[in-house]
Amino acid sequence: MPTCKNPPRLLCERFRTSGRIARGVVRFTVAPPPLQGVRPEPYAAQLALARVHSRLVPLIPEPVGYAIDQANTRDWYELAAGRGLAGYGLARALRLLLDLLSALSALHDTATENGKRFSHGEFVPALVRVDRSGRARLVALAPWHWSASNIPPSPDRVGHLAPERLLGDTIDPRADVFSAGVMLWEALAGRRLFESDSSDAIIMRLMGGRVTLPALPPELSWAAPLKEVAMRALAVDPEQRFPSAAQFSEAIEAVAVGHIASHAEIAAYFAARDPHARPSLIPAPLPVAMSKSSLSALVSPVGNAEVARGAQPSAPESRAPRRSSRGGPWAVAAAAGRSSRAGGVIRKASGSWETSVERKG
Repeated sequence: MPTCKNPPRLLCERFRTSGRIARGVVRFTVAPPPLQGVRPEPYAAQLALARVHSRLVPLIPEPVGYAIDQANTRDWYELAAGRGLAGYGLARALRLLLDLLSALSALHDTATENGKRFSHGEFVPALVRVDRSGRARLVALAPWHWSASNIPPSPDRVGHLAPERLLGDTIDPRADVFSAGVMLWEALAGRRLFESDSSDAIIMRLMGGRVTLPALPPELSWAAPLKEVAMRALAVDPEQRFPSAAQFSEAIEAVAVGHIASHAEIAAYFAARDPHARPSLIPAPLPVAMSKSSLSALVSPVGNAEVARGAQPSAPESRAPRRSSRGGPWAVAAAAGRSSRAGGVIRKASGSWETSVERKG
C-alpha cells in the first residue's frame, strides 16, 4: 500500500460520557497541519492580476512590501523623471495614458483582504513602465499600501496626487481619476501642472480655481474638447469627477479617435534611446524647446538628448501617506482656509466651493 510522505495530523478524541457512543470509543478526525509564520496576503487579488494583465507590472512579495519582478522587466523603460506626460507628443501621451487607465480600471474592480474596493492612491509617472512592445504598464502597488509609518508622500509625487490623498483623508478610485486628469492636462499643455512640491501650495491653487488650460495651437484644434474632459477629472470635489477610470478613458477616446499613436510607434520612440541610460533625478521638469507656438512640443517633441532614456526598473521606495482622522473630501476646503496667509475664506455657494480673500485695513 502506498504511503503518504506528509500525512495529515490525526486528532484523537475519547468519549467519556454515556450516550449512543459506547464508553471508551475513540473517534479520529483529519485536520491540516497548522501554518506557522505565514501572514495573510492583503493584496492577493492585485498581485494575481498584475501577473496576467498586459498593462500592469508583475510584482513579487518581499519580507517588507513588494518589488518589481526584475527577471521579467529588465529591458523595459521608465518615463522621464520630473516631466509627467509633457514633451512626448500628444498622440504618444494619449496612448500611454489610455494604457494606464486600462490598468487602473482593472485594479478598481478588485478588492483588498478586508473586502474594500481597491484604490491605487499613487498613480504617478514614477510608477509607470513601458515594455518592449510599446505598452505602458502601471506598478499595481505603491509603498504607502504596506508602510506602517505615517510619513507624507514623496515630494516628487505630490504634483500628481488628489487633494484628499495629500491630506491623508479616505480615498476611493476617483482619487486616481484626479491623478489621471493631471497627466491629461500635462499632455495637452506640454508642461507640468504643479511644479511645486508643497501640498499646501497645490491645495490652495486648486481651491482658488487657478487651474486652467492654455490655448492649443492650430494644429491641435481637434483636441480642444479634451480641455473640458481634463478639467472635469481635476475637480476638487470627487463627486464632480468622472466616477470611474473606464468612463474617463471613454471620454478621451471619443474625442481623440484617429489621433492616438500605436503601440508600435511607442516602442520605436523608446527604442531609439540608449537603453543603458537612466532618467534624470532632478526634481524640476526638463525645459521644453519653444518655437512659433508655446505648445510646439506637443507636435514636435524635444530631442532625444533632452528626453530620459530607457532604464531597468527598480523597486519603489518605502513611502506612506499621512493618516488623518478628518473625514470627507471637504476637509480640503478646511485645510485650505487654515493655511491661507492672506485671510482666505472658503465658503459654499450654489452647490460649489469657492475662495475669497478679505483684506484688512
